[in-house]
Amino acid sequence: MPAKHDMPQAVGSQHLSVRAGANKGVNRLLTGALAVWLLGCGSALADEFQELGQIIDAVSEFAVEAGADRSARAGGTYRVEVGALDSRLRLTACDTKLTAYAPPGARTLGNTTVGVRCNGPQPWSLYVPVTIKMYGEAVVAARPLAMASVLSLQDVRLAQVELGASAAGVLIDPQQVVGKVLRRPLMGDAVVTLDSLEEPRLVRRDEQVMLVAEGSGIEVRMQGRALTDGVAGELIRVRNLGSKRVIEGTVVAPGLIRVRM
Repeated sequence: MPAKHDMPQAVGSQHLSVRAGANKGVNRLLTGALAVWLLGCGSALADEFQELGQIIDAVSEFAVEAGADRSARAGGTYRVEVGALDSRLRLTACDTKLTAYAPPGARTLGNTTVGVRCNGPQPWSLYVPVTIKMYGEAVVAARPLAMASVLSLQDVRLAQVELGASAAGVLIDPQQVVGKVLRRPLMGDAVVTLDSLEEPRLVRRDEQVMLVAEGSGIEVRMQGRALTDGVAGELIRVRNLGSKRVIEGTVVAPGLIRVRM
C-alpha cells in the first residue's frame, strides 16, 4: 500500500488546508500559495464589479455641468453634494463610459436624484441621491418685518444666501422693493421674493373717491364710492354718488379714479 503523506488535499470548493504536524517547509509553501490565491480572487472580484467611486464621479460631473449655466446667469456659486452609496452594492463592471442623466421630473435644486446608466453588454441603471445648492447675492430683510409693511431701502439689504427653490423669484436690486407691500411677515435675514410682495392698495372698498372724466379738453370731477380695493393701474367698479350709477374706472392715485365720459 502506498505510503500516506501529510500533504494537503485540494477539494471541490478550491480551498487549501494545512494539517497540524505537517512539514514546516510545506506549511510555508502552502501558506504562500493560499495568500497568492486569495489575492488573485480579490483582484478578480474587483475587476468584476463596478467601482462606486466612478459612479459618484459621473454623477458629480453631470450635476456640475448642468448647473454651470444657471449659476453663471444668477451670478452665484453652485455646489453639489452626492449621497453615499451602499458599500455592498454590486454592479457588473461597465466596459463603456457611464452615462449620467436627469430623471423625468427631477428637481434642479435641493434634494433630487441623478440617474446613472451602463450601456455595455450587461446594462444596468440606478438613481443616486444628490443635493444641489446655489448661492448668490439677494435682497433680504434687514430686520423682522410685519405683514402689510410698506417697504423702504432701510428695510432691506444685500447678502450672500442659499437661493434654493426660490432662485427664480429672488430680487437682486433693493430698489425693486421700494413702495411695495409685504404679503406675509418676514424674519430678519429672510430672502425677499417677488411672491412675497404686492403693489400698495391706493383705493379701499367703501372708501369715498374722486371720479375724474376727461374729454375734448374738458375735465369733470364727481364724488364716488369704491366697491372694491384697487392698486395703481387696476380697473375697479365704483358708484357715482350723484347719479347712483355703477361704472368702471382706473386707479391712478390714492383716492383718484379716472373714468370715461
